[in-house]
Amino acid sequence: MSDMFKRVTSVVLAVLILTGTFSIGGLIGAKDIFVPDAQAAEAIDGYFTYEIDGSGNATITKCDPSVSGEFSIPPTLGGCDVTAIGDNAFANCDKITYVYIHELITRIGQGAFQDCNNLEKVEFSKNSEIIDIENYTFHYCRKLTDINLPDGLLSIGDYAFGNCQALKEIKIPDTTEAIGYEAFYYCTSLESIEIPNIVASIGEYAFYGCTSLTSITI
Repeated sequence: MSDMFKRVTSVVLAVLILTGTFSIGGLIGAKDIFVPDAQAAEAIDGYFTYEIDGSGNATITKCDPSVSGEFSIPPTLGGCDVTAIGDNAFANCDKITYVYIHELITRIGQGAFQDCNNLEKVEFSKNSEIIDIENYTFHYCRKLTDINLPDGLLSIGDYAFGNCQALKEIKIPDTTEAIGYEAFYYCTSLESIEIPNIVASIGEYAFYGCTSLTSITI
């Protein structure tokens, strides 16, 4: 085969590949080619919409608002460990009354349970590795009365418990270093709170409108 024929053949093949007329997959078998998606695709399993990250772990991105009563965050979805709850994932799921968050969860996104108006109790696993309660996480959970914050918690974000009007008391873990802006804003039933002496930052108006607050322990 002459050098001229090889060069012409190479040019023709390059043009065909670039224009999509010719597929390398057709040459070696499409099953031999893997092209990853540019963005993780969402899937649905029961009440939950989720996506898989690069490590093969699942993040819940949305929950069907019809979910009701008491339930636990599923440990797996699509055969993958559930390790995160995305931003606003359960927002406005106002039929939930209780939720258990297992130890595999390492992140709960901003506004994850915002406006869950009938949520009364949140229970974290005793082995929880959550270190941040992010902004707006439980904002406007008006009936929330009982929550055990994880040992090892480092920060409570802005508005995290704002307008949790039924919350009467809360113990902040000894590891917590920061409490955000309006974190407990208008928790009108809050009567007592324990703040560890390691806390270095308390945001403005953190306890504004807590009209029942009579005891702060530091």
